[in-house]
Order: sequence, then structure tokens, then C-alpha cells
Amino acid sequence: MSIVWRLQWISRILLRYMENTRASECLLQSVGGEYKDVKISEGISYIGRSPETQIQDVFCSRKQVMLKADFSQRVIEIVPQGMNNSGLNGQELEKKKTYQGRHGDVLEVVSGKYFYKILFTLDSGETSEVSGKRKLDKKAENETGSSKTPAKVAKIEVKSESIEALDGNKLFVWTSSGIVSSAKIASYDIDGTIIKTKSGNVFPKNIDDWQLAFAEVPGKLKKFHTEGFKIVFFTNQAAISKKKLRIEDFTGKVKRIVAKINVPVQVFIATGSGIYRKPMIGMWRTLEEKFNDGIRIDMQESFFVGDAAGRPAAAGRKKDHSCSDRLMAVNLSLTFSTPEEHFLGSKAVSWTRPEFDPKVSTAKNLLEPSDAKLQRDEQEIIVMCGSPGSGKSSFVKSNFKGTKYEIVSRDKLGTWQKCVSAAQGVLQRGKSVVVDNTNPDIESRKRYSELAKQCKCRCRCFLMNTSAAQARHNIVFRELTDPAHVKVNDMVLNSYKSKFREPQTSEGFDEIVKVNVVQRFDKKEHEELYRMFLLDK
Repeated sequence: MSIVWRLQWISRILLRYMENTRASECLLQSVGGEYKDVKISEGISYIGRSPETQIQDVFCSRKQVMLKADFSQRVIEIVPQGMNNSGLNGQELEKKKTYQGRHGDVLEVVSGKYFYKILFTLDSGETSEVSGKRKLDKKAENETGSSKTPAKVAKIEVKSESIEALDGNKLFVWTSSGIVSSAKIASYDIDGTIIKTKSGNVFPKNIDDWQLAFAEVPGKLKKFHTEGFKIVFFTNQAAISKKKLRIEDFTGKVKRIVAKINVPVQVFIATGSGIYRKPMIGMWRTLEEKFNDGIRIDMQESFFVGDAAGRPAAAGRKKDHSCSDRLMAVNLSLTFSTPEEHFLGSKAVSWTRPEFDPKVSTAKNLLEPSDAKLQRDEQEIIVMCGSPGSGKSSFVKSNFKGTKYEIVSRDKLGTWQKCVSAAQGVLQRGKSVVVDNTNPDIESRKRYSELAKQCKCRCRCFLMNTSAAQARHNIVFRELTDPAHVKVNDMVLNSYKSKFREPQTSEGFDEIVKVNVVQRFDKKEHEELYRMFLLDK
């Protein structure tokens, strides 16, 4: 018997029980406990700004919403009265119109604010919802449909709302009550997908500057929830690590969003750079390994929806700020949709692929021209030329360390003056030298071509044939696999780009040799990581 079937069976039993039982009490329970719970008497009452609720907002009337509770039918008639709109289950309500609220529905006293869940208590003293933490006592068939693989013991309904901090606060996982683990994951970005700003700004003015991005959001998520999907949000929130946003404030916002949708959700919050930040897959792997009760995720059934999809500008729409959502899905081989495709049924639009695709392995000769020699018998200076992250040092170490060539590195010596002096000493000892430095311009390279003339030896320039996009990818990969490595920011890369002049033989070089990067990996997991998209555009 599957977990989803058991849940549906329990729900039917509860509904039959409720149909024959009169409620003894109705409670408006403050979502997140930000305001006081309110007991509703049978008959007409009001909720709004008052000492009873502790709501002090002047935009909330004292009689913001009129309520008429019917304990026998377990429904509340809801009539908005205030100057500002109210809401129910994520939808705005029209003033003076009558709506019905039932057990489990969420009332927004003011639209987007002051969320209260409607709870009826039955005459037996029980609330009409399954509560607490319960687990299946028997083994169930694995949710992927394989009867051969025994499923882990899985929760029917998880513990109450919680938040966990992982890996030194690089990742937070907020879980609402009522979440159920599943083989099917319906996952979403938050900003620009589930919500948008009320102000119309790209970035919210404050923690309350949000509204649902589409009226279809609550209904769509409820549909997937009832079909046995686990609803999961994945969001990048670098402002938390930069101390511009408190995790408490953001999770408070998440609570209000989830209350408005009124569906159990688990939220993964990446607070900075690193393996958790989309498009990298650290958040998804954490879901698989620690937050799905051991149930194997069916990647064919699951999907991800996000607005960072790499779409170019079109009529009425700016180009996407990045491609991080789509590329995370690509890294996972997961079905991807934009919010417009998913919620509105819009046609898919083209997107701009990143310049560098790490999944494409290009079989090239190490050196161009193909007849170029890596090492020569006669004495020479090899002047390396290439941006940070282009693979210079790895190339030099792999091909010249322990040979008759000595390596002179500015990273180790610190200044170009020391490098020139060290290179001169090597040549005076009758050996050849490789100068490992970026050497972007004529001036920096001329120091060594002039030295070669003085010492009457050959001089070649080895130019790294690495694009700026691949260099950025290499830098991120290097930081992930070697935390001790010195970080390189965009300012350094841009400085190199502005100085770069392609080397010519007229500078005094006997030959210009282009070097193609041929990646080698010590560990299989390093190669798997390198073949993923690590940059968001």
C-alpha cells in the first residue's frame, strides 16, 4: 500500500467522521504565532486591529472582516469590510461579498498580512486534522514503483514546523508542518516564480514587498500536493551571508508565503556562494540524502520551475537576470519549465546557452600548431601568457616539473623584478626556464624576450587557448575542490582583459604556440563536478 494511498484513505475516514460530528469550538490560529489566536463564537463576530489580535496596523480596520461561524456545518461566512482588501487561501476577496471558509483554510485579515488558519474542534475534543508525528509501521512499496527495492520507513506527516542550519549556516532548511516525503518532487524557485514584488522593483524594498506572482499559484501547487508530490522551494539568498538580511526575517516571509498558498512546503535557502548556490546541486543533494526520509526521488516524475532561465529580452519582458534555475535542472537532468509555461500554459521560448559548456569534451591537440614541440634540446625561455584560471600553472606543472626546465612563478616570487632575476640565474647555469605568469601585454613579455637576446638563447611564447568563460568556470571549480587556493574575483579577470594584447613574433619570439586545456582529474567526483554548469550565466 503506497504512502499516498494511505494518506487519501485517512483523509476519507476523517471527512466521514466530520460529516456526522458538530464542532464545539472554532479557533483562528495565528500562522507562525506572530499574533494572538482568536476564538470565534457561533454567530457574527469581527476580526481586525484590536488588543485581542495585537494587530496595530492602521491600514487594518477594527472591523476588517465580518465572520459568521456555523458550528453544525463547520463553515465560516467571511465578508470583507475594511478599506484594504482581505484574502482567503491566497486569493484577494472583494469588499462586501460573502465567501465560505472551511477547516484548514487560511484567512488573510489584510491581503498578504496577518495569516490565520481556521480550525474547528469537534465535540469529541479532537480537531478535524491529522496532527503530530507518525510513521508507517510496515514496509511500503518504494515510491519509484519498484517492488524489488524496499522503501525506507516513511513519515505520514512530519514533525511540526522547523528550521535547520547546515554546514556553518551556508544552508538553511525550513520545513512547514504537514510535509510528506515523496518520490515525486514539485520544486520551484521563489522570487519571480512563486512571488513578485508589489512595488514593481526588481528587488523588494522591504520584507513585506511581495505578492503572488500568478493567481494560479495556490491552485497549481494544491493540485500537485493532492497528487502526492512533495512541494519544495530552492532559493539563493546571498544577502543573508552578507548580513543584509536576517534569516529570521526571511523565514518569517516564507511562513507568510506558505500560509497564503496553504500547502505544506519545504524550503532550501542557500546563503552564499559554494556548492549549495544554484546552478550547483548541493541543495537538491541535501534533499535526497537528508530530507526525504530515505525515499528515492523519481527524476522522471519530478520537475523544477524557475524564472532564471537565460531567456533574451522580448516584447514586454526584460532578459532574464541569469540562467541559474535552468542550469540547475540541466545539471540534474531534471524537467524544467519557466513560471509562464508552468502556471499559464505559455509556449516555451528560446534561451541563450552559456558560452562555455562543460559537458562538451573537445578532443584537441595539446599544442597548436600540431607539430610544435613541448620541449627543445637547445636552451630557451618559454614565456607563458594567459588569464587567471586559464590553466597555465597546471599545464606548466604537468609538463615541465622535474625536467631540464626550471619554473619561475610570480605567484611564489611576488614581483616581476624577482622573476627576471631568477630567470637570468637559471640561464646562466645553462638550463632552460618557463616563466609562469599572466604576461598580458607587450611590456611584460618584452622583459623576457630582451633577456633571451642578452643570453643568446631562443624565446617562445605559449599562449593559453582558453576563453574567459572557461577561465571563470575553472576558477569556481578550483575554489570548490581546493579551498586553500587564492580566490580570483571578476576585477582581476577584467583587469587582465583590458591589458591583454595577443603576442606576436615581432616582439622577439621565435614561435607563438597555443595551448589547449586538456583536463585531467585525480578523482571521479571532481570530473563529475567539472562537467556541471557552475556559473549562473
